[in-house]
Amino acid sequence: MTGFLALSRSYLDHPVVGLHTPEWFAAWVWMLAEAAWAPRQVRVGRQRVTLEPGQFSHSVRFMAQAVGWTPSRMADFLARLEDAGLIARAPVQPPAENRTDARTGGRTEQRVITILDDTLFPDGVGAVRTEAQTEDRTGIRQSPDKQRTIQQDSSPPPSARGREDDPPDPIPNSVADSSAEAAPTFALEPPPGPGPVDRMAEAWNGMARDVGLPLVRSVTPKRRAAAERWLRDFGGGSVGGGGGLSAWALLLDRIRASPVLTGQTGRMRADVDFALDPHTTTRILEGSYDAITPGPHGGGGPRLVARDGTPVGRGRGGSPRAPRDDIDARIARLLEHGNDAAAGGAGGVAGQRPVAGDGDGGGG
Repeated sequence: MTGFLALSRSYLDHPVVGLHTPEWFAAWVWMLAEAAWAPRQVRVGRQRVTLEPGQFSHSVRFMAQAVGWTPSRMADFLARLEDAGLIARAPVQPPAENRTDARTGGRTEQRVITILDDTLFPDGVGAVRTEAQTEDRTGIRQSPDKQRTIQQDSSPPPSARGREDDPPDPIPNSVADSSAEAAPTFALEPPPGPGPVDRMAEAWNGMARDVGLPLVRSVTPKRRAAAERWLRDFGGGSVGGGGGLSAWALLLDRIRASPVLTGQTGRMRADVDFALDPHTTTRILEGSYDAITPGPHGGGGPRLVARDGTPVGRGRGGSPRAPRDDIDARIARLLEHGNDAAAGGAGGVAGQRPVAGDGDGGGG
């Protein structure tokens, strides 16, 4: 990579890519350096695409690896740049012809990215100059400087103008006027780690890989808003506090231990959007999706497991039923009560049931 990049000072305090977010600033400068400074052709898949000045084309995965991010974080950064009007993305080829990522099984659509914010550049979109262009601009600046030097050499000596100890005339230069002021310094802090929402996505993917649930491929603006709302609701009103992440870890443990939510019953499989629903979160934490075990002797369908580990079955109407031992005990008590009643009947024999027609009023 050769040439020079004309970077405007306005980017230092830009609301999206300013120095208050050093990682975003570095990623944005990398994108500006990747942009073409003159029309050129690149190969994207099976096509050759012509890039205009200020354009470049890379996959999300490649850009993420170049700046040391995850693909989901790079996709979120591109969405923020597009919302801020800094870039525009256009597909290179129809979606049906896009190649398929063999590892993820999903389609990866590479796009042409155009730098739109040309108001901060003196030379317009993609203000990247070659060394020759820089020398031409330097020559233009040198001509008036050289003429000014000649005029100074031909000026009269200081004695003709006045005494040598007279103070020099003030130089009408904004740079000289502000020389007494301290030059602004920018303390670059170390790049921050992943935010709380990104840590939630990473924790979910770690759990989902273990139990076979859908992974988080992209933290969309809608998901980010739902995650921040979840952190405020279950983290004590703070998005960045540790309480929300602790509650999220507890929720993931409950999901990991639930055969219902992990698809072992064949009925459903939880995803991150399901978990971010506050109503669903409350039901999971209350035990509505607790573990299940097969019924006794392999029959009767699944049986719920109570908090103390005791299996609790369900009848046909869906109401909990007593364990089998309790039912057998009740039947034994009923039979014993029936035998006692038969033994006390008139004309009966102890231990036997009365026979019809053996009573006192039997007709002959």
